[in-house]
Amino acid sequence: MKAKSRRDCHPGLEPGSRLNSHPGEGQGLDAGLRQHDKLAYLIATFFKTGCIGPAPGTLGSLASLIIWAPIVLWDVHYGLRLFAVILVFLIGWRAFERSKHLFSESDPKEVVIDEVAGMGIALIYCPPTWYWILIAFVLFRIFDILK
Repeated sequence: MKAKSRRDCHPGLEPGSRLNSHPGEGQGLDAGLRQHDKLAYLIATFFKTGCIGPAPGTLGSLASLIIWAPIVLWDVHYGLRLFAVILVFLIGWRAFERSKHLFSESDPKEVVIDEVAGMGIALIYCPPTWYWILIAFVLFRIFDILK
């Protein structure tokens, strides 16, 4: 298992890093980052869910149920579910493109917005019960891990 670097979970913290080498250094947790970089980073990591624990993909998928479970349980029309997935995908794609310079790898494990979009896809035709939501979650994680 890969250990998370300080930079991946807390970009801009390293003294002398290019992110923290302008005025504002030392004024707070992410003082060296611009606001739009911070927002993009938060979206890409799904509000730092990807920085927690040894299984960021599973945690990101689980946390995404904050968005998707109400949509499924309220039996929102499939077309609107698809629209929500496309919206999350596009916002997530832009967020990662905007924040990828903050990560030390080309495919960082901390970026879990793809899991959020993937869970949405898995739940598009899901019946409105917790049973089927949990079945979709488990199957999604199995297939994601095996890929």
